[in-house]
Parts: sequence; structure tokens; C-alpha cells
Amino acid sequence: MINGPGQYWVEIRDSIGCMARDSIMITGCVGLNETLGNMLQLFPNPAVDELIIRFQPSLSLPELALYDMMGRLLRKINTGEQKEIRLDTRQFPEGAYILRGTVEEGVFSKMFMVAKSGM
Repeated sequence: MINGPGQYWVEIRDSIGCMARDSIMITGCVGLNETLGNMLQLFPNPAVDELIIRFQPSLSLPELALYDMMGRLLRKINTGEQKEIRLDTRQFPEGAYILRGTVEEGVFSKMFMVAKSGM
């Protein structure tokens, strides 16, 4: 269980005894305030060709950051005054992604999936 900043280890063993071990450094923990979570909608989830990011009118969010599950920053999305953004997901491999934003109340993250058609 992660309960604060620090270095954490993950160890996986398969049924024949092979093992893999890796570490991750957590520098800060991010919580998702339910009110903020409801102010940003992602759909469809999973996305095949396009993800629609819709903001509630009262949300002031100048920029979103898009990360893969390895924590690599893939892109920064300038939201400006827009209340809906359409993100082309066709160039992304199938998998999970995280959108992260900063507002007055703090930092929040929302996860979405990309699926390929015919799957």
C-alpha cells in the first residue's frame, strides 16, 4: 500500500517461479476531489477514435497534461476558454492513459482507456 512519498518495490512471480522486481519513486500523492471529478467528463471510455473532454462552465483549467501509464508526458493540451475538446486517440496504442490538471483547489487526475476497433 502506498501511504506517502518514498520508494516502493513491486515484485511479481509467475506460476513456475520466475520473478521480476522493479521500484518506483513517489514524490507526491494526488487525490481526486469528487467535486472536481464531476466537473470534467471523459467519454466515450474506452475511446476508439476520439475522446471527448467536456468541462463544466465553472471550471477554469488552462492546460491538461496527458500521460501514459509509465508516467511519460505525451502531450500538453491547451484548453484556453474551450468547454469541450476532442482528442484524436487513433495514434495512441491500446491501453490506459491519465489526464492531469491543476486548478485552484489542487491537482487532479482522470484515467481513460484507448481500445482499437474490432476488439
